[in-house]
Amino acid sequence: MEARKPITRRRKWKRFKIKSGAIVLLHKTRLLDVGKPKLIELGPVIDISMGGLAVQFVESKNRLHAAETISISIPSIGVTLPDLQCRVIFEKVLTTLPDGKKIYNRCVEFVNLTKIQNLQLESFIRKHTFHKIPDRRSGKDRRVFNDPDFNPADERRSGIERRVYTR
Repeated sequence: MEARKPITRRRKWKRFKIKSGAIVLLHKTRLLDVGKPKLIELGPVIDISMGGLAVQFVESKNRLHAAETISISIPSIGVTLPDLQCRVIFEKVLTTLPDGKKIYNRCVEFVNLTKIQNLQLESFIRKHTFHKIPDRRSGKDRRVFNDPDFNPADERRSGIERRVYTR
């Protein structure tokens, strides 16, 4: 009999560690939809990707409900990514504190993000994480505006110029 090979799962998006202390804020719904929603501090972001994020938090009554909308804030700057639609994918108890409270790890997936929110999220990842996101635009798109990563000397040659003669 053949032994079954384990299924290897690959992530769709690369995860990035945060440089500065980014915090996830939950949007608590109010009885009357008047004014801004109440923001509850959930906890620090562990890692983030274009598809979602992981956050650690200490158990409390307000934090255990799964919110549909979150914001990401950096304390020195303020709210940098407001109103991101999400859904909880995974939640796990990491440990229990001596006073009986539990520390949770919650992973959320971003859903129904607009193009502007995607651009804001990519910008946030570029500015506030340790790794650099590669530029996926084609050369034609990079030439539309002044891009510091574009170097015209690195252009590909075409036609006869592509052939290299080594005589």
